[in-house]
Amino acid sequence: MASARDGLQRRLYAWRHLAAALVLLVCALLLHASERGRTITADESLHLIRGQAFWWTGSARLSIAHPPLANAITSLPFALAGEDPWDPIAAADPAQAEEVPTKAEAMRALSGWSVGNPLPMTKEYFRHDFIQAKIELGIARHVMMLWTLVFAASLYVWCERRWGFATGLLALILVTLHPTLLAHGRLVTTDLPAAATTFWGLMALIAWVERPSWLRLLAFAPAASAMVLVKHSGPIYVLVFAAILLVFAWRGGGGFRDPIRWRRVSTTFAQLVVAALVVGLALAAAYRFDRVG
Repeated sequence: MASARDGLQRRLYAWRHLAAALVLLVCALLLHASERGRTITADESLHLIRGQAFWWTGSARLSIAHPPLANAITSLPFALAGEDPWDPIAAADPAQAEEVPTKAEAMRALSGWSVGNPLPMTKEYFRHDFIQAKIELGIARHVMMLWTLVFAASLYVWCERRWGFATGLLALILVTLHPTLLAHGRLVTTDLPAAATTFWGLMALIAWVERPSWLRLLAFAPAASAMVLVKHSGPIYVLVFAAILLVFAWRGGGGFRDPIRWRRVSTTFAQLVVAALVVGLALAAAYRFDRVG
C-alpha cells in the first residue's frame, strides 16, 4: 500500500510540473505571436550590432553604454558568421569573390567603429541589407524569448520549493501573463536580462543569509557577475546585497549563529572580497582585458 501511495504521489507531482510547463508554453506562444511582423524599436538595432561586433571582431569597444553579456547572448546564433561574405551576391561571382570583405572586416570599416559609436554603424548595417538584418533581429528576439522563459521557470522552481506548488504556479502565471514582461521579453534590449539576473542574485542572497558558508560564493559570485555584465545598474544592486549580508552578519540574524560578532562580520567581509575579485575578473574578461572596460 505504501509503495502504491508513493507512486501515486510521484505521478501527481509530475502532473503538477506539467501544468507549469503548459503555462510556459502559453507564454512562449504569446511572445512568438506578438513578435511576428513587429517593427524595430528604437534601440534594438544598437543592441544587435553590439552583440555581433563582440563575436565577429573580438572587441567590446561598442559596449560602453551597456555591458556586453546580454548583447553577446542574443547574438550567439551569429557568433560564427564573422567570416561570411559581406556581400553574398558579389562573393558568388568568381571575378569579385576575392575582393569581397568578410562581415568582420566590413564591421570594422563601418562609420563609428573607430570611436566606438554604434549608432552610425547600425544605420549603415541595416541599409546594406535590410532584409537580412531584420531576419537576424528576429532570431535574436527569439533568443531573448528563451531567456524570458528560463527566468520564468526559475521563478516557478524557486517558489515551488519554498512555498509549495500552488504558490509556485500562481507566481508563474502572474509573471508570464504580465503585460510588461510580455512586451519586453521579446525585445533585444537589456531590460529583461537585468530583471532576470537581479532575481537570480536575490535567490543567491537569500540562500546565503539563511545558511552562510563559503560554498554560497559558488552561486552569489556568478550571479553578481551576471548582474554587473548585463546593465550598468547591476553594481548598485550588488552593493545593496553586500550591505544586507553585512547587516545580517553584524546583527546575528538569519543563519549567522556564530556568537562572536567580529568573527561573523570579518568572515562575511572576506567572502565578499572574494566575490568582488570574481566579479572584477569576469568584467575584465568580458571586455577582453582591454582598456575599453
